[in-house]
Amino acid sequence: MVDDGDIIRAGVLWDNVRTGQIANVFTLRVGTGGGSEPDDDVRDALAEYFVTLYEESGLINAMANDNIHNMVTVYNITQSTPLVPLPRNSALDGSEIADRLPSGVAMLIIGRTNISHKVAKKYLPPFTKAAWNDTGWVSAANTYGLAFANSWASEVGITGTTFTFRGVAGSGAASNFSDIVQAQVQPDEAYQRRRKRGRGA
Repeated sequence: MVDDGDIIRAGVLWDNVRTGQIANVFTLRVGTGGGSEPDDDVRDALAEYFVTLYEESGLINAMANDNIHNMVTVYNITQSTPLVPLPRNSALDGSEIADRLPSGVAMLIIGRTNISHKVAKKYLPPFTKAAWNDTGWVSAANTYGLAFANSWASEVGITGTTFTFRGVAGSGAASNFSDIVQAQVQPDEAYQRRRKRGRGA
C-alpha cells in the first residue's frame, strides 16, 4: 500500500543499441486523495504520468527512434520498499527517424525548489539532428522540452483517479525532499558523459 504523501523513486529505462541503457530517474511525491492505495493502482497511475511527460508533451517526436522503452523501476523511499516494475510501454519509444546527435548530447532540464541547494536534473534521451541547429534547440524541440518541464514542476492529476504526482528534489530520508516549483530548458546542448557504449545513463 502507498500512503498519501509518500516519496517514490521511479527509473524510466530505455534500451539503446549504441549506448546501452538510457535512464531518467525521478523522485515524486504521491497524492492519493487521502489514505492508502494499493500498489497496483499507484503503478497504473504512474504509467499515465510518464505518458503525460514524454508522449503528451510531444517529446517522443524529438527522441531518436533507437530509444526503445524497456520498463520503469519503482521504489517507495518513505516505506523503504520496492514496487513491481512497470512493463514496457511503446508510447514512450522515440519516433524521430533523422540522423541521431552524438550519444552524450542531450537536452538538459533543471528543476529548482525553494531551497537553493536542492535541484534536480534530467538529461533527456538522445534527440536527432532535426532538433538542433547552429543557434541551439529548434523551436519544436524547445516546445516539447518546456511542456515536459512544466509538468515535472507541477502537481499532475491523473484523469479518472484521485492520484497526483509532483516532482521533488533532495536525497536520503523522505523528509529531506522538497517540491520542484520551477523547471527550465537549458538553451545549449548538455553532455551526459556516462552515455557510452555498454554503459548508459
